[in-house]
Amino acid sequence: MKNISFDNPYLLLILIPLLLLVIIPHVIAIRKTNRSAATAISLALHIAIVTLTTLALAGMQHTTVMTKTEVFIVADVSYSADKRLDTIDEYIKSIDDKLPKNSRYGVVAFGKDYTVSTRIGAQFTTVKGTKVDTSATDIASALNYTSTLFSDDVIKRIVLITDGKQTGSDSKEAETRLVQAIENLYAKNIYIDAVYLDSNLAEGEREVQISGVDFTPSTYLNHKTTADVLLRSSRDVTVKVTLFKGDSVVGDPHVVDLSEGFYIENFTLPTDEEGSFDYRIEVSPILSGDDYSTYNNSYEFHQEVTGSISVLLAATNKNDVIAAMNLYGENASLDIYLNDGDDYRRKTAESLFGSYPGFENATFHFNDTAIPCIVEDLCRYDEVMIVNTDVRDLQNYTAFIDAIDTVVSKFGKSLVTIGDTNIQNNTEEVLRQLEDMLPVKYGNDDREPKLYTLVIDVSLSMVQADHLNMARDSALALLELMSADDYVSVIIFSGDTVLAQPSAQVSSCRAAARSAIKAIEGTQGTAIGKALNYAYAHIKDQPFKDKQVILISDGLEGALEQTSAYSVAQKMKGAGITVSSMNMGTTDSEAVSRLQSIAVGGGGDYYLIESLETVNKTILDKVAEDMVDDVVEKKTMVNIEVDNDKVLDGVNVLPDINGYIYAKPKASANVILSVDFEREEGVYTQSALYATWNYGNGRVSSFSSTLWGDWMSEWEGDYYAELFLQNILAANTPEVKIDYPYTVNHDYDGIHSSLEVIPVILNPDATLTAEITLPDGTVTEQLLVFDSSKYTYSFETPTLGKYQMKLTYTYSEKTYVSTHIFNVNYPSEYDSFQSYSPSTIKKVMRDRGSVSEAGIPKLENNADEVGVYVITFIVPLMAAAVCLYVVDIIIRKLRWRDIAGLFKRSSYKGGKV
Repeated sequence: MKNISFDNPYLLLILIPLLLLVIIPHVIAIRKTNRSAATAISLALHIAIVTLTTLALAGMQHTTVMTKTEVFIVADVSYSADKRLDTIDEYIKSIDDKLPKNSRYGVVAFGKDYTVSTRIGAQFTTVKGTKVDTSATDIASALNYTSTLFSDDVIKRIVLITDGKQTGSDSKEAETRLVQAIENLYAKNIYIDAVYLDSNLAEGEREVQISGVDFTPSTYLNHKTTADVLLRSSRDVTVKVTLFKGDSVVGDPHVVDLSEGFYIENFTLPTDEEGSFDYRIEVSPILSGDDYSTYNNSYEFHQEVTGSISVLLAATNKNDVIAAMNLYGENASLDIYLNDGDDYRRKTAESLFGSYPGFENATFHFNDTAIPCIVEDLCRYDEVMIVNTDVRDLQNYTAFIDAIDTVVSKFGKSLVTIGDTNIQNNTEEVLRQLEDMLPVKYGNDDREPKLYTLVIDVSLSMVQADHLNMARDSALALLELMSADDYVSVIIFSGDTVLAQPSAQVSSCRAAARSAIKAIEGTQGTAIGKALNYAYAHIKDQPFKDKQVILISDGLEGALEQTSAYSVAQKMKGAGITVSSMNMGTTDSEAVSRLQSIAVGGGGDYYLIESLETVNKTILDKVAEDMVDDVVEKKTMVNIEVDNDKVLDGVNVLPDINGYIYAKPKASANVILSVDFEREEGVYTQSALYATWNYGNGRVSSFSSTLWGDWMSEWEGDYYAELFLQNILAANTPEVKIDYPYTVNHDYDGIHSSLEVIPVILNPDATLTAEITLPDGTVTEQLLVFDSSKYTYSFETPTLGKYQMKLTYTYSEKTYVSTHIFNVNYPSEYDSFQSYSPSTIKKVMRDRGSVSEAGIPKLENNADEVGVYVITFIVPLMAAAVCLYVVDIIIRKLRWRDIAGLFKRSSYKGGKV
């Protein structure tokens, strides 16, 4: 009946009234007395005639489908779908009612590989027990294989039953492979529909697994490191977690009570010996039956432990070097750059430092030896320490600071600054870069704004012997020292006085003031007292608690000068204005005396600038401290702000300190030690003594006092103080040891591993070779491809176990070699907590087919692709109705014996022949 159809099926409804018209008159007209076989036959014939006529009017026809359809069900039987095999069987067994006419179906089962589970047209039983590798899901390969199984000249259809998660589907490459496989089916005119299989962990299912281990792959001897084990459970359960080093158990197993969700358990890894060590973490429930899968209960990893750390030390004083050597002892290899102006080249390192601990592990570079200043050279150091050193005294200091920024932020190195690095309140760009790296801002720039007034002598006497140039450079240097929140005014004088820059905030007028100072030229006359009086009138009523006037002059006065500069300075001091003087190199005794008396009368300081070459040094060494008040030399109590930091291990209390540089902690800095700084009388603020923070991948720490001398006299011989200084080493040791100038990223998608190597300096002539040792000992070597920014390589990781990659990076005459080890612990297919969603398969299917979430959908072919043969029954049915009508007439008009007689006569006549 499936092949019978009607052109006008609604006309079948007329059969009911027609039958009534036939049956009712018969019932009424035929009585018991006249009922006969003929009347009964006539009624049956009428009913048949009406039925045949109705079927003819409705257009009854028979359709035979000539085109064959082959359907392959491609079923996911990988490990993730293992709990849903009964559901897959039910879906497949229901397909008979969903198939197009003239169809046959077969089943292809797949996981990492694939096989024909049921031949086309054969009887399906089950997908259970199908012999495929269930450790991965490769949908794309299964679809490509199935596309080759169809016969010619048939309509081809595929029904894909899967949870949609192809192994490695998080990578773009895997997703592209699957999309391309579906597009290939479309190009071959193979229809595809998908059925989403919900493989998520069901409610109530019991499962515990190790989802990962966070550890340091390369660390240092006696450096505390941990393995942080990420556990996951589907319900409340008690488990035992065990750490193995090789085949030996490390410590006691941890018994852990888990609840639904994630949990992190920490194990301290032993680092008391150098070497290369294999570790394994295992988890097992205390009660049997509390874990569905045991494939994901073990995790292996590898750690390298190296010896002493490598330190680059930059210092300007022999005593700083000795203190640092005592600090590091024999735990570090020191590369020391010492430049304090003494001619150490005539002396030997042994004569200077041979009696101190750590000498055997130190290499010394004196005075003019260039410090390493490129990333490739600095990468071999684990830590850089700068002790009381103005980095501008180092050769190539701009490149040095830039390289430090890179090795700390990108390669996780450590930077420690001790004492005065002369970067406070300095606007030189490279020093700003160094300051940006530090967790503190040196210099007392959080006090109330000051008003500075520069009174510059431009008389003709200043033109001699570079005095005017010295005055110009001195004024510019002072302007750069000023904080952006300070205020400044500039007055130029000779015989007359000019206000070159009215009082304004430095942040808004620094450029204008700089231009005004650069434009000064010598003119006739000198009236110092008159100029100071002019400055007094300009600033006396301005609302600043701290007003400072700095006279820049050679002190030579004109003969007609009538105003006493000393008296004006005294008057200004009485009004709360401090007056200082700067001698621009004059040796005239009267002029020197005049400038000194002005400073005394004004309560300020007297400074001598001896030559043009010494301007900046004098300003920075002598004037800067008076301007910004950044050095504090008084006994101060040390506050311990954080008592659980590694630098305070074993430290309970610290003695007072006698000097420090004011350091304001930055917002995200971790202040370990502080002192109370008296900003104003009775007003205190916090100054960071030791602070640290993370800078990119690395760590930067700053100690604002020194390692020796008067400032640290209370700390000498104190047990806790010396322990704190020694702890600085351990606290700042990098987390991971990296001594190569590139970053290495490794990714595993369950089938393939991808390697990405990014050199810090792009060199098109460099080569990078990867030598890969598989778990079975097989070694392959590959020259990596460079794509203008990085080297990439993808390779299969077919088996579980330990993989070792040896990278050799070469350019010019330099070669860097690094070894990287990773373990494939269990395929991603065995991650029981993977999240599955129909959106995943919908994303790759796009508009190429339907996605059902409730079993196999109705499969319908396009009508224009199906060849059919149609038989119409209208004429035969009407002819049959007419014949029956004639038979009915004969039966109703003739008696039975007449009909029989007709046949007898016919027989008789036949007998006569």
